[in-house]
Amino acid sequence: MLLEKLCDEFPHLEIVLEPKMNKKHKGQLIGRTVYLNKEQTSTELGCTFLEEAMHDLYTVGDISAQKTMTDRKQEQFARRRAYDYLISFDDLADCYYNGFTEYHEAAEYLDVSESFLRATITYFKDKYGLMYDTGNYIINIEPTIEVFKVDTTEYLYDYGC
Repeated sequence: MLLEKLCDEFPHLEIVLEPKMNKKHKGQLIGRTVYLNKEQTSTELGCTFLEEAMHDLYTVGDISAQKTMTDRKQEQFARRRAYDYLISFDDLADCYYNGFTEYHEAAEYLDVSESFLRATITYFKDKYGLMYDTGNYIINIEPTIEVFKVDTTEYLYDYGC
């Protein structure tokens, strides 16, 4: 499961499942302790934990109020690092070639929540556009995931056309 895998990758962080956490917050990092809202699915818990782990690595100070532009930028930066950490274009190609082209299918295959996958796709669209060339694949990420293998074969008879 995702949460156990991430706990092994971030052993310095302690996890506390909070049954009475504000529904608005899925998780919060205080010191080296990640408080997670217990009302989430196990997959959502993993995604939330990863985002909080990225806050541990990349943000400074208490940004929970989101009052300043700097706080909001730090929040977005940590989320984007979580997207990059968990999902790559090769993962999307792997989903496609295993028959998972709809977002809910791909999310289940990648062991992430559908909302996390959709947010990752939105981030990829903003950063790379609707199509991305990995060198081996051309990946179309809208309206569903489509992958086209790049043909690198050379033609024996090149007539200069």
